Amino acid sequence: MPLSHVLLTLFLICAAALSARGAYGHFRLQTLTIEGVEITSLPQDQAPQWYARLGRKAAKDSNWPLTLAAAQVETRIDSDAYGAWQRLAYGEAQQAGTLTRESLKALLTAYEIAPFPPPTDIVWRVEFAAQYWAAMPDIIQEKTLSQIDVLGRIRETWPTRVRWCETFPDGALAQAACETLPDHNRVFTE
Repeated sequence: MPLSHVLLTLFLICAAALSARGAYGHFRLQTLTIEGVEITSLPQDQAPQWYARLGRKAAKDSNWPLTLAAAQVETRIDSDAYGAWQRLAYGEAQQAGTLTRESLKALLTAYEIAPFPPPTDIVWRVEFAAQYWAAMPDIIQEKTLSQIDVLGRIRETWPTRVRWCETFPDGALAQAACETLPDHNRVFTE
């Protein structure tokens, strides 16, 4: 077996073992060395769920290069994986410290694929948009407000909407959240 196959096999075994244990935290995409050979990319032959788990764990650990790499591979394998597009949006923004053209494009793609995903993803979208509200294009602001309206019909999201109503700064987001809460009063200064 050629040395390159041996090295790739070792890399796949190490990556699988480390991600299964959740112990890859010191892995940095830019530099993984196995037997003196630098590996700078992820394996391309895993199931999309493998990259999703790796990307979520990397995001939890604030490992933005690995978050982005896992999400990019996942979207190449499954272009309809809206969660991967959301991780791309988040990872890009976190790595840059601000919204980027790439993060906005990824977020819009997630909205196109799944306009109304499960409530946990809608909550994530609203909270992500809230972080960068002033920089969000009108189309994303409109989509975010419509997501809040949908959450208003889901009883289990009541505590989240109350928190938003009470803590979001005065403006469209707070008003949209408060409008979903009958008998919940907030005085806006606008």
